[in-house]
Amino acid sequence: MKTDGERARSGRRLYLDVLRAWACISVIVIHVCAYYAQVDVNGIDFLVGNALNSVARAAVPLFVMISGALTLDEQYRFTGEKLRRSIKNRALFFAIWSSLYALVFHVAAPLVKGEAVSVQRVFESLLSGHHHLWFIPMLIGLSLILPLLRLWVKRENKKYVEYFQMLSLIFASVVPFVTEKLCDLFPAASCIYGLTDNLHLQYVAGFTGYYVLGWYLHNFPPKRRSVWYAAGVLGLLLTFGGTQIFSRLMDESKNFYSVFATGIVGYSAALFVLAKSLFDGREYSRGILCRFVRIVCDHSMGVYAIHAAIVQVLFTILGVGSAAVMIPLVTFVSFAVSLVATQVLRRIPFAREYMV
Repeated sequence: MKTDGERARSGRRLYLDVLRAWACISVIVIHVCAYYAQVDVNGIDFLVGNALNSVARAAVPLFVMISGALTLDEQYRFTGEKLRRSIKNRALFFAIWSSLYALVFHVAAPLVKGEAVSVQRVFESLLSGHHHLWFIPMLIGLSLILPLLRLWVKRENKKYVEYFQMLSLIFASVVPFVTEKLCDLFPAASCIYGLTDNLHLQYVAGFTGYYVLGWYLHNFPPKRRSVWYAAGVLGLLLTFGGTQIFSRLMDESKNFYSVFATGIVGYSAALFVLAKSLFDGREYSRGILCRFVRIVCDHSMGVYAIHAAIVQVLFTILGVGSAAVMIPLVTFVSFAVSLVATQVLRRIPFAREYMV
């Protein structure tokens, strides 16, 4: 299945592909690090897992920002046919991979172990998808509102876009994040949720904020980049340090990894700005970096779909060992195997169209 970048290859931008490649590999790191989220919070494995997990947590925001930068752009030739085809392809992608994961992990695996097959778990897996496939329905949701966003997300409406982003930052990120952490420390603080819930500001909530932010930073790169970089460093420190400190205080894993956590928002935006400042305007060269970036981007959907199975199989075989060894090892092997598998699937017409 083609990505937004591949559909708009004529206007392909190196910096967006660099971000996509980073995000693709970061998704694998996140799923590998998940195996170290429930270990002893005072141990070195939790520390290493938390550090690498924190660095990788911009993956999903970056994917959404890249999509927004491309599909909300006024140069993007939007048509109803493109929208219908995009939704159909993503729906088929989700249905096919959900079915395969349900068949392998909820039918074949129990039978091999001599266990009973749970019909309920099979249906739940078919409908909700394997744990990493939630991303596809979310993209379909953004596609559904794309025609509405394109009505007002325009360069001449810059101030309205900034107002939207301000509301999104406050009510979709800062307030929920602060409230959640206060409730961790003081359960009685849960009453605060009612104050913001009663505003019913769903319009500025969810991934729409990232979607519009990608378009904004793509079209209006900040003049004072140092401010954004500082926000990124602070965001990364907040994510890592907050997870480490809170987990030790509570003597259990209490992470700051929410995709809408304030630290993640700052860190993700800073990475976008950094990549644009370093790579925008540069042409693809024959260098190793550019070749690697192109390969990862051209196979990103296949790697995304396949890697979760490889990660799970590797940990089943190898066990959860030292984080410093296992996280890089499993990430590399999962990426390499997924890349090869994607290339194989691309030789099959139906799979090439709808699975990778």
